[in-house]
Amino acid sequence: MSGLLSAPLCILNMDNEKEIIKNVIKGRTDDFAALILAHQGKVFSICLSLLRSPTEAEDAAQEVFVRAYRNLSKFRFEASFSTWLYRIAYNLCADMLKDNAGKKQVAIMRDIEEPVPDGVNAEDRLLIGQTLAGLPADYRAILVMREGTGMSYAEIASATDISIEAVRCRLRRARVMLAEAGRDLLERGKI
Repeated sequence: MSGLLSAPLCILNMDNEKEIIKNVIKGRTDDFAALILAHQGKVFSICLSLLRSPTEAEDAAQEVFVRAYRNLSKFRFEASFSTWLYRIAYNLCADMLKDNAGKKQVAIMRDIEEPVPDGVNAEDRLLIGQTLAGLPADYRAILVMREGTGMSYAEIASATDISIEAVRCRLRRARVMLAEAGRDLLERGKI
């Protein structure tokens, strides 16, 4: 194993990632584990924000890493590895949603595991889950990428293949929709 894996993953930076990617391409496949560990949380959050099912999101996240591994030699270092990886996640989940468009799916609120800040009580978590569930998938994904995982506007734009201005517009609209949905749920006594 590489000496990079012995370093704490919290200090994995673009230079470390570049070296790890080059090592994996050269045949040191075990080094890919460092990339998985560094990015699995954000990849899962993106998948969950789009798919709404923890089980499907977990399967999708695994597939994201399989696809990334298989295509690693095509990574050109023009963008950060994380942006490239999150784009794979977004595209995979968007394709899955298209494939499942004709099927009815029932969301069970207790299964929603939205990425929310620590210290949020159960009632607020339920409100967040219910209101996020009402947003269109692409708006929900952009909101989670920004607020849940802390991605920059540029990273989100690259991952979703839209302009930074479109990211800002959709994020603004998602926040408005989230506020409206939450207000509506409170007024109707649903929560």
